[in-house]
Amino acid sequence: ENKTGNRIILEGENYIKETVIYNDVVEIKPGTIFNIKNGKSIIFKGKLIALGSLEKPIIFKKDDDKEWGTVALQGERTNNSVLSHVIFDGGSGDIIDNIKYTGALSIHDTKNISLRNIIMKDNLNFDDMLHIVYVDNIILEKIFIENAVMDAIDIDMSQNVVINNVETKQS
Repeated sequence: ENKTGNRIILEGENYIKETVIYNDVVEIKPGTIFNIKNGKSIIFKGKLIALGSLEKPIIFKKDDDKEWGTVALQGERTNNSVLSHVIFDGGSGDIIDNIKYTGALSIHDTKNISLRNIIMKDNLNFDDMLHIVYVDNIILEKIFIENAVMDAIDIDMSQNVVINNVETKQS
């Protein structure tokens, strides 16, 4: 983790042993891997720029055989966040600071969000693979979801949602 001004830059191999909350702008470099321990989560409360590539995706995965919690964008300071070429494998959900995150990827109370070229698979325990709530203006484009435990995508109390080329599969 490098910090430049109020921007945190994450790259390389990261081991998440406790729940982490980022309050600043975070940039995740292509090829970054997050090995997340059972039940632990990553909460972004500032803008997130997670731009992987086809050759070097950003990966959130289990550090052991047990599911991790959630990766969440929480609040208006996450406005204008962008995620592209990101893989979420083996998440669940969590309850943090009295907020229930029901998705492996949870997006709450924000606007102008772009999710493109996202792969999500094998969530457990909580309801949703992707949960979007109180979001205005979100683009979901080229999303592949495999083995959602209940809802692949759950959108609540949101507006201006664009969905283009979303595929779900149960194996």
